[in-house]
Amino acid sequence: MNVGGLPHARGLLPMPLPRWLTAAPVWARLAADFFPAASPPNHVLVNGYPAGGGILPHADGPVYAPRAVILSLGVGVTMDYWREAGVVAKGAGTTSSGCGGRSGEHPPPDGDTNTRRRVGGVRMEHGSVLVMEGEAYTDMLHGIAGVDAGGGESNDEPVRYSLTVRRVPRVLNTGIRLCNR
Repeated sequence: MNVGGLPHARGLLPMPLPRWLTAAPVWARLAADFFPAASPPNHVLVNGYPAGGGILPHADGPVYAPRAVILSLGVGVTMDYWREAGVVAKGAGTTSSGCGGRSGEHPPPDGDTNTRRRVGGVRMEHGSVLVMEGEAYTDMLHGIAGVDAGGGESNDEPVRYSLTVRRVPRVLNTGIRLCNR
């Protein structure tokens, strides 16, 4: 679910952030701790993941400011990071590895083991916040292997939720008014 508007290649088609979000104490904390006062977050992606559900490796794209703040709720997961083969970390000379997390559980994007490699992962437990920025945001793909329900049962009920909080710098003034219902 997109709240705050609809991201578009040219910018954000805005709508007001819902009160259930902005009235929550965690919202004020996330906004104040991770975003400059002059550039507050204006978009949130809310997702629920059933047992076995994950996110294929991907990049978020240039419409967003190069920072995502992810609040993870429910079962713990590992955010895996992938790099194109032959790409070296900017200014480092080598890529960083040994970031923790599980190795080898997430298939390479498109099943091609020759073009991309997993460089590490970050464990996200219930209530944790992951700030993704810099090279992790701009130069790598990120994804999550299937979520384990922990109880052995599999159904369509979410076992994990995430709120991905971002800033879309360019807000479009189209005269179209989107609203939350």
